[in-house]
Amino acid sequence: MLGSKRQTLPAMGFEAAATIGTVQARRRGLQAARVWATPGPHLVPAIIALLVVALGLAALTIYARGKEREFIHALAPVQWPQKSQGRVLEEAAFQQPDLLPLYGSSELASRSPNVASRMFSRYPTGFTVFPVGQAGATPLIFLEALGDLGSELTGKRVVISLTPGVFLDYTTSDDQTYYAGNFSRLHASGLVFSPDVSLALRQAAARRMLSYPATLQQSPLLRFALERLADDSPLSRVLYLGAIPLGRLQNLILELQDHWAVLTYLKDHPALSPDVKRQPATINWDRLLAEAERESQARHAAAPDRTDRLLSKERARHIQDRYRRNDPLFLAKVGQGDGWNDLDLLLHTITDLGARPLILSAPLNGRWYDRKHVSAQARASYYQEIVKVGARYQVPARVFAEHDEDTDFVADTRSHPADKGWLYYDQAIDAFFHQTTR
Repeated sequence: MLGSKRQTLPAMGFEAAATIGTVQARRRGLQAARVWATPGPHLVPAIIALLVVALGLAALTIYARGKEREFIHALAPVQWPQKSQGRVLEEAAFQQPDLLPLYGSSELASRSPNVASRMFSRYPTGFTVFPVGQAGATPLIFLEALGDLGSELTGKRVVISLTPGVFLDYTTSDDQTYYAGNFSRLHASGLVFSPDVSLALRQAAARRMLSYPATLQQSPLLRFALERLADDSPLSRVLYLGAIPLGRLQNLILELQDHWAVLTYLKDHPALSPDVKRQPATINWDRLLAEAERESQARHAAAPDRTDRLLSKERARHIQDRYRRNDPLFLAKVGQGDGWNDLDLLLHTITDLGARPLILSAPLNGRWYDRKHVSAQARASYYQEIVKVGARYQVPARVFAEHDEDTDFVADTRSHPADKGWLYYDQAIDAFFHQTTR
């Protein structure tokens, strides 16, 4: 029995020690859990700081949107690069029932008294245009800007002004320069990460945007997303989907910068008033066009060689062989080229988004092309192609082919509308806004 006690006592001591060890281990576990569950001394201030920043940015956004809506009519005629580089003013313009966005290039900066921004500046028939664009803007630039707006386009009218140069005259060097000069990282990123534009259209846009690598050197995330979209392998698609949250965060930051740019502009222009004068009036288009015809005839009677002098001057300027035209070369340009594909992609995208576009295209300077040995029959193919691309998406196109030989319709060989040409543009724009047919 003594032997049994000696064996039992150590065994009981071992069990007690084990029990005590288990209790202590549980206590340590509970203490560790409490440590992890309790915020550290710096975590709470950090969370508060983040909330303050988020609330501050939200307040800035709300304030900025209010100012943009307040001044959007005053900013409509202003020639300011941020209008075409940013998003927030374009979005605000589409939300106004009496503003008609007009996307174009150098023709929008015309000094003609009949340019649309002047013709409709006092809202004579109930609206004015909101011009967006700079010299050298192309359909691909318009695609990025309008695609970035996404569902904001649903049910909205928009006018797209085209000049023949983007389809017929631009060299590779011209194309790269003009695109880079109009490129907006905000628009491009907005399109690439858009939840509203279909994946197939984003992929097609990505392949075109990768043709301009210089514009992506400072945008590694955008370039990565474009390359993944263009590749379209299973792995690339997964990587692109993984990049979307970062892309949309980037878009938010870029949009905040856009808001700040608008607020800064308003601060720097205190004389700008949100009170825009409106003078309703009836525009007698027939009378205005008849007066333009009489002025044209009087000008030619006073200086009958004016057109020849213009043509001779332009001929001297473009004497290099690369500018020489003839029917086969001209028809080859019309039959191919990235400009046509970009126009198709533009109309496909914005009509998918529910927009209601109108295409305007100035006529060619027929007298100039006659000198370059391009026949009227060959030139007709340009007008037909514009109409055909529009018809594919049920988009009306006014190309003014009947003015092909009318040198007073255009101001130069690049087919920028002259005073008379702008009158025809204005009439088409007014009819489009009011849904009438002329």
